[in-house]
Amino acid sequence: GLFEGQAITGLPAFRICRQGVARTFQVTRPFGEMTCLENVGVAVVNRRPGCPRDEWEARARACLEAVGLAPQAETAAKHLNVVQKKRLEIARSLATEPKLLMLDEVLGGLNTQEIQEAIGFIRRLRDERGLTVFWIEHVMGAIMQATEKVIVLDQGRVLMVGAPGEVVADPRVVQAYLG
Repeated sequence: GLFEGQAITGLPAFRICRQGVARTFQVTRPFGEMTCLENVGVAVVNRRPGCPRDEWEARARACLEAVGLAPQAETAAKHLNVVQKKRLEIARSLATEPKLLMLDEVLGGLNTQEIQEAIGFIRRLRDERGLTVFWIEHVMGAIMQATEKVIVLDQGRVLMVGAPGEVVADPRVVQAYLG
């Protein structure tokens, strides 16, 4: 595939990341013994090799602030709850200075209130940072609230592309997912 006109298929993940593509994982796997600050710092240094400590710490703290984890900066990642681990995952992605942020099931395991908070949080990140967000999600209500364009897949094939309202009204989508 291409990203901004450059072939990225087959490139190592760190090279794709340095071109401006970041992703989160459905199952979070932070470095448990490391603090949140150190977890995000690893991502900063990956993006900016040789970055001095004071600079990577400042950048990591800014990413933690952006996701609401500044108070947990010195907390070991293993002590975070599910919501906080998902936010840490996003902070690590932001630390790589992406243009495209791919989110994989970031709402899984969250309750209704946490989902609403996450929707607002992701919208804010998108708008404030000018990010393109590609979001894979099964919480359909959230996707309908938070997106401008929806691509519906059925067994690996594109079933429909359109605005959220169009998609939920399409009989093929209703048959495949909602019916």
